Amino acid sequence: MYNFFVDHIVHYVKNPKEAKQFMEHQNFHVVEGGHHKQWGTYNTLCYFGLTYLEFIGVYDKEIAAQAANVPYSLIAHFANNRYAEGHITMALRTTQIDDVKTHLENNGFETYGPNEYTRHRPDGSVLKWKLLYAGKPDDKVRFPFFIQWNEPDDVRLKTLKDTGGFSNDNGELTKVFYAVEHAYETAITWQQILGGTVRDTALHLNGVAIEFKEREECSPGPIGVEIESLQSPKQFTMNFGFYRTT
Repeated sequence: MYNFFVDHIVHYVKNPKEAKQFMEHQNFHVVEGGHHKQWGTYNTLCYFGLTYLEFIGVYDKEIAAQAANVPYSLIAHFANNRYAEGHITMALRTTQIDDVKTHLENNGFETYGPNEYTRHRPDGSVLKWKLLYAGKPDDKVRFPFFIQWNEPDDVRLKTLKDTGGFSNDNGELTKVFYAVEHAYETAITWQQILGGTVRDTALHLNGVAIEFKEREECSPGPIGVEIESLQSPKQFTMNFGFYRTT
């Protein structure tokens, strides 16, 4: 089985810079990300080691509309959700993205990619990675997408520390909450594809628990995260996303 890590959780917002300011008022260190010229989007980022929250918005609707033509893609999810704010999906990190594609197809998934993408940082440098999108037409819950970075994890972490992108004060992202119709069954189904360990209604992948909750009042998909931090325990919502610190 492949060794997947929760790489990042995608929170769609109208204004990523305002999301950055809000999270900073909650005492989190957030940095400017940059622009994805191929999607017409830009982001700000809140790192917990290599796992991070991505606050992403659209700056060019025409480019975004063209990018939304790729099924199961990040931009397609935005469009299908009518660009409503909130947590949209998450990315799982791998170093075997081509093999993962075969694995998913052997398990009945439609796949698109892997394709290489770039983001222009504020300092002008270019970050590169590959993305693989996957899904099934009848799935009610969006399956995660997959990312393979162009640099090894240790190099990326060192770069984050050297450039001030990462702060130990942010703590550790430990849980991602998903609203689903059948919690335990979903956890088992995802485990069969992704590996990991199921305890109660949570799938544990390398230190992060994906906890499935039966919430009729919520649309299926990610609804919030939990963070172990040095801050006092609290919970808050931002742009229709739920956050809790412990």
